[in-house]
Amino acid sequence: MEGSAILYIENGAGVNLVGGLDMTGQTRILTYPGSQTVTPGTVAAVADPLAYVQAPSATGMIERGASSTYYDMNSKPPNNAIPSGVYCGGLKVGNTGGATFTMSGPYIMAGGGFTFNSQASISGSGVTIYNTSGPNSGVPGCASAFAPFTISGQANVTLSAPTSGALAGVLIFQDRSITNASNNQINGGATTNLSGAIYLLHSPLLFSGSNASNGYMILVADTVAINGNSTVYSNYSSLPAGSPIRGAPVLAE
Repeated sequence: MEGSAILYIENGAGVNLVGGLDMTGQTRILTYPGSQTVTPGTVAAVADPLAYVQAPSATGMIERGASSTYYDMNSKPPNNAIPSGVYCGGLKVGNTGGATFTMSGPYIMAGGGFTFNSQASISGSGVTIYNTSGPNSGVPGCASAFAPFTISGQANVTLSAPTSGALAGVLIFQDRSITNASNNQINGGATTNLSGAIYLLHSPLLFSGSNASNGYMILVADTVAINGNSTVYSNYSSLPAGSPIRGAPVLAE
């Protein structure tokens, strides 16, 4: 932590570390409310808090093409709705020209990742995006390599996770077998309202856009960098009542 950064935690939460802590300048960790100083503790290892969530399967899902899919204001999806399914080569959405493209249901990125940028406007509920590689997806003939996701370039993205089922509360889920040093990114002036877990067990997350969410966000990643005007919200009362992830922590592995 650098400069004058303050990390506020609430509801009796704590900070535990594997390794050391570097706090410089006027940085502090405080309770909210109350602004009492929090002293971090140490632990030998960090467990995966979502280890019991099963990855979605491509079985029975519609394949949406054999290469990367691109949508923008000149190439719109039917009825401005991005269809659920398996995207071999990934999904990219550019400038939607003021229209809002909607998402609903599960999406599997079989290689190529996904990118929302250049004034894309996207909204949806009941969304889970599973990011894997083509060979790991189980889709015959899909050989696209894994790629991280990017939300940037003044994109306006409002998405929420399912409220029921095995993936209740999980918005973005990266294949656990993927170890990738490239950042998954939410940055570059993007405004996001994301309610759900962003689960990237072995890859880093750079979070530097403007988050306007009033819901909940759970971050699980190898490393998490939060800067700029970013805010991570923890209104877990908005989680589905039966969700198995209720109470899971914000975590950097």
